[in-house]
Amino acid sequence: METFRIQKEKTLYEKLSILSDAAKYDVACTSSGIKRSGDGTGIGNCEQAGICHSFTPDGRCVSLLKILFTNECIFDCKYCINRVSNDVERTSFTPDEICRLVIEFYRRNYIEGLFLSSGVWKSPDYTMRLIYETLLRLRREYRFQGYIHVKAIPGASQDLIRMTGFLADRMSVNVELPTAESLHRLAPHKSRKNILAPMRYVQKKREENSQELALYRHAPRFVPAGQSTQMIIGATPESDYQIMRVAESLYQKFELKRVFYSAFVHVNEDSALPSRTDAGPPLLREHRLYQADWLLRYYHFSASELLSEKRPNFNLVLDPKCDWALGHLEYFPVEVNRADYRTLLRVPGIGYTSARRIVRARKMGSLDFPDLKKMGVVLKRALYFVTCKGKMMYDAHGGGLYPEKSAGPQRESAKGDEGDQLQADVFFRRWEGGMDDPMKRRYICTDTTTGILSAIYDAWKYDRSDQEAGIVFWGNMQQEMFCEYCEVKESEEKARAVRKLIRGHLGEEAYLDIGYALLSGDPGKGTAILGMMMEARSLPDGYRIMGHLSHPAVRTVFELSRAVGREIHAWKEFLRFRELEGGILYARITPKNFVLPGIAGHFADRFPLEDYVVYDEPHSSVLIHPRQKQWLIVKDEERKWEIPKAYSGEEEEWQRLWKRFKKRVTIEERKNLKLQQTHLPLRYRGDMPEFH
Repeated sequence: METFRIQKEKTLYEKLSILSDAAKYDVACTSSGIKRSGDGTGIGNCEQAGICHSFTPDGRCVSLLKILFTNECIFDCKYCINRVSNDVERTSFTPDEICRLVIEFYRRNYIEGLFLSSGVWKSPDYTMRLIYETLLRLRREYRFQGYIHVKAIPGASQDLIRMTGFLADRMSVNVELPTAESLHRLAPHKSRKNILAPMRYVQKKREENSQELALYRHAPRFVPAGQSTQMIIGATPESDYQIMRVAESLYQKFELKRVFYSAFVHVNEDSALPSRTDAGPPLLREHRLYQADWLLRYYHFSASELLSEKRPNFNLVLDPKCDWALGHLEYFPVEVNRADYRTLLRVPGIGYTSARRIVRARKMGSLDFPDLKKMGVVLKRALYFVTCKGKMMYDAHGGGLYPEKSAGPQRESAKGDEGDQLQADVFFRRWEGGMDDPMKRRYICTDTTTGILSAIYDAWKYDRSDQEAGIVFWGNMQQEMFCEYCEVKESEEKARAVRKLIRGHLGEEAYLDIGYALLSGDPGKGTAILGMMMEARSLPDGYRIMGHLSHPAVRTVFELSRAVGREIHAWKEFLRFRELEGGILYARITPKNFVLPGIAGHFADRFPLEDYVVYDEPHSSVLIHPRQKQWLIVKDEERKWEIPKAYSGEEEEWQRLWKRFKKRVTIEERKNLKLQQTHLPLRYRGDMPEFH
């Protein structure tokens, strides 16, 4: 095998600066599209939804180490900074340098995986082989099991693409420009045929691989997360209609997972390119194309419904869905209590999640506008296009709001014998005379999962169907008049019995929502969970309880669960490990809720061979994970587990490299600090080295 050039004259810091800057215009996937647990022998896993670990000043997420293998290139694409005619500084990574960057960045939770592309060095086959060797080393020698997205080099042999595809999770081939004419004008050395050929080959191999997996469960997987592509927007005169038709065709013919759109940025001066203006990249146009692309993939729209030859471009004032609705008022208003799922998807302000909630909740009774708001419908958009019980939200004649309040879904009362009600062992024994007791009852317990579940056990035992029972915590209790206070002792046996009850009679969804709600810092969580369980008792089918969002207790549990889930996901993203002397990884977090149980399994699966500690400062708790052993959470109210911050000799250098990458991958023309703060609030930045 031919050896490749090693750039010894440049440091790793210098190479990272050059090759991350050269790669920043490539749009990387923000989601993996594949879930893969670690096998305990290496490092890494894959999350289905993907994780964004940081955000650049332009508001774009940093989920992957996005770099070029080399910025050497034999092509002369007029829009590309790395074209052969440009006088730019050239360099290349070695496979080991890329592997070290990936592993050390990944260990510190800086990245979710690798996005590796390259200029075409010497020939497509030569470049593709270097990429293959890098991935092979990363998977086999470094035992990396995280996410890898790699670019297939147009013109490379099918054998090299096939071998690389068994090592990567996602593969992409950029179509670059919407039409063959534009490609020929701006990239004369490339052809649409050479671009589409590897796309077709990847699609064919994925189909063959799916058949192999059906026969042999443990067969190697070929590009399991599918393939994607990218188009540059604004460099050529194609209309939005032409672009969407191309995207629609690619989805249909090649079964792509994503088409990415990249607003054209002036990096070269060339007569074939649009003249430079002060307007900057067409970011709003790019945004509208992404919105329309979403409608194609998830809302059952077609390109011809959104645009036409007579109306070839999107309205920059209105989003495509709203714009379509205003142009097709004959389909509106839609009655939310009767419309089918696909019809609801076409209503502005109703997403596919809220549409599913509507279809589910209306089985329990008629819905009103306040109910829609509780389900996540954006009423300021939807109110003009829907009716509830045949009425608009605003009185067309009087202009007043309708209705002011909602009594919630009207359902039939639960009927049947005791077997139709939620019952489980001792919980369902009625307390003699309990229902006639005028005193409210408050159960005092510790603010722990076991303590709260023990209190629910005791409250449930007395069958307080009047829902006057409540749960309060030691140290956070305010005395009420006409209340009876009962002390509750923690009991693992009681907690296990309640868990069994919830799982068996309310279902897995309610079990998970209650589990997250228990981690909330809200003092009313115990009472809300108890009230939700009381309400479930009155339903014919307790499994439908999470659809009853008009009930205050159910809604509270749902909102607490969602808030905790979001914060857990955020700390999976923004937690930063630092390597201490001895190789131990240490991180400090400052969450609002008790998130350690929610993140413990994630990092244990990701780093099975690492010793690490996560210190939750507000809750005085420590997550400890000895390598190849079970994690545990220890209360640390006396700060006995305070670890001396003696960092390893290389820690400062890896932080410096990460800061450099973060800075160089930013596109200054797209700078939007407000958007960055929306995605990454200030409260998470305390221990993130890129902000210091």
